[in-house]
Amino acid sequence: MSTTTARLLQEHITLLFQQLALVQQQLQAVTQQLESKLDSLSNITSAPSAASISPKTPSDRDILASILVVDTFVLANLLGEAGLAIRNRDYAALRCLTGVAPGTKRSGKSCRVLRSVVDRLLFVACTMLSNGTLYQKPTTES
Repeated sequence: MSTTTARLLQEHITLLFQQLALVQQQLQAVTQQLESKLDSLSNITSAPSAASISPKTPSDRDILASILVVDTFVLANLLGEAGLAIRNRDYAALRCLTGVAPGTKRSGKSCRVLRSVVDRLLFVACTMLSNGTLYQKPTTES
């Protein structure tokens, strides 16, 4: 490899690293903006019957955020795209909106219904929203 080729490759790699650093900075800025918007939602209780449950019932945002697999972007998408279904605790609508409704595979004589882990997690999330409870990490006894 000639020195000119090596120098050009080095310049290209340096440029790529600079672009990656910029993308990472932008991603961090967007994440911080989303988190601040979501934090402002934690003072709002969206559940229609939350006042009758308890005055200290956590908001829908807090309940969903307590689930381990729900990060900032998932939470923002859930609240933004499926806000009405979440407020109504509509499990069937949430399954359709999130794309986890079971599919059925039929072939000749066999019929298999496909379900996913996310479907079960969505059911747990709807139950937590209905009960106004936060997710609590299971403890292991030794």
